[in-house]
Amino acid sequence: MKKIDLLGQRFGSLVVLRQAPSKHQATYWECQCDCGRIVPLRGMCIRRGTTTSCGCKPRIHGMTGTLTYHSWMGMMARCFNPKYEHFAYYGGKGIAPCAFLKSSPVNLMFLIGQRASSDFTLDRINNELGYTCGQCEECLKNGWVLNVRWVTATEQARNRSNNIWLMFKGTKTLYVDLIRQIGPRAAERIRNSLCNRDE
Repeated sequence: MKKIDLLGQRFGSLVVLRQAPSKHQATYWECQCDCGRIVPLRGMCIRRGTTTSCGCKPRIHGMTGTLTYHSWMGMMARCFNPKYEHFAYYGGKGIAPCAFLKSSPVNLMFLIGQRASSDFTLDRINNELGYTCGQCEECLKNGWVLNVRWVTATEQARNRSNNIWLMFKGTKTLYVDLIRQIGPRAAERIRNSLCNRDE
């Protein structure tokens, strides 16, 4: 069986530092817990999430009130709370975070850094896919790649699934950009001609 490289990855309160000597044909890794303690742990237990600390009392992540935590909570609500206003477009469509991002806001920060300011929002690079890190066991098993980033509200608006894209002079162009380039009437004519061609 091919060994899965866990070096540098975070699992709960643990960060994998280096591979440790194997025991009973099982792969072990030296991990540093957020409490500071370094312990050898079985790779399978880390990847499955059955071991998330060295055994110490879990620490509060300390991110409550931060912009990153606010974005993480918004992601969780969109994906798991049926009472959330836009749940139908997220959790209702099967959009969800991978195990790594779901487990803690610290993991979101670890993956793409802190949210720099209120001008930025959490965005999925590919709107057809979920919030994925591309490195946890679930992502590796399913072939999922990194699919989260911080973007401005303007950039996120350009990435919506309901945006209209048209081919103009051999280039895929957002309809609103085409309006700015050639004017609303000319853009509408191009849009209508393409729609008629499809019919």
